[in-house]
Amino acid sequence: MREYVGIDVSKETLDVCYLSSNQSLKPKHQVFDNTDKGHKALLRWLHQMTQKTFANIHVTLEATSVYHLAIAKCLQTKQVLVSVVNPLHSYHYAKGAGMNGKTDKLDGEMLAHYARERKPVAWHPAPKQLIELKALNLRLYAVEKDIRREQNRLESAELAAHSKAVIRLIKVSIRQLEKQAQTLVDLIEDVIESHNELKRNRELLQTIIGVGEVTSRYLVAEIYEGRFVSASQCAAYMGVIPIPEQSGKYLKTRLSKRGNRKMKAKLYMAAISAKQYNPVLKKHYDNLIARGKCKMSALCAVMRRLVQICFGVIKHQKEFCLLA
Repeated sequence: MREYVGIDVSKETLDVCYLSSNQSLKPKHQVFDNTDKGHKALLRWLHQMTQKTFANIHVTLEATSVYHLAIAKCLQTKQVLVSVVNPLHSYHYAKGAGMNGKTDKLDGEMLAHYARERKPVAWHPAPKQLIELKALNLRLYAVEKDIRREQNRLESAELAAHSKAVIRLIKVSIRQLEKQAQTLVDLIEDVIESHNELKRNRELLQTIIGVGEVTSRYLVAEIYEGRFVSASQCAAYMGVIPIPEQSGKYLKTRLSKRGNRKMKAKLYMAAISAKQYNPVLKKHYDNLIARGKCKMSALCAVMRRLVQICFGVIKHQKEFCLLA
């Protein structure tokens, strides 16, 4: 019988709760440092508490920025079944279970109960090249955002006739950021070109009219073999699924506020191009408008269909076909 363990992860500590398969026993709690030494101590404690092989232990923790990665990898190397759950899912589970308080100790116990009841899927780290590519994309996105901010500051400074020294310094800052952005683009291209799978997936994505160099650069790091089981799951991750809201006669549909915001921004721009130049998506958009949908709802539907097509070309390793 499998043993269930919940871990509330913070930057410095791991609050661990062990639920024995003998439900008459009380949960066991322990706190460890979130360090290599603490991870080794946690493994010894788990073996002592469960008296079972690591393969019979199911550990569940929440995705917490990057702080959960080290312990998750450590546990997985020991053949422990590790699940990394969405904090929003565990939050609603705790509310549904009537847990009003919130402490690190309670969170660890809640995650152990969540694992026992919900049986979350096993977590697997992304391949090394994808981790690197995501990190570069994330940095590029941040630098591009900083460039836009500095450009807005420059415009304001010039309109207000601010100090020439201030204007000069802002221009220097923009040039430095643009240079860094170009360096990041070059590094991203090197990563993609040096891995046949990434290179092939990007070529497939660019056969879709509307998905250009920039959008494919981000998509290739997010959609890869084995990550999503269906196009619907992929669309939900991207946050491009419709959410119905109904109360009595009131009925409204809006775009999900969840999902990957950065990807959603890139897909929005791609959808604007696709609804004009991609015959399949243009027809889809026009049909929705003819049925009375507002332009924004129709555009969101195009975003969703675009993600589904992207998932399809990578899953089946086939180029986009206008007859599809």
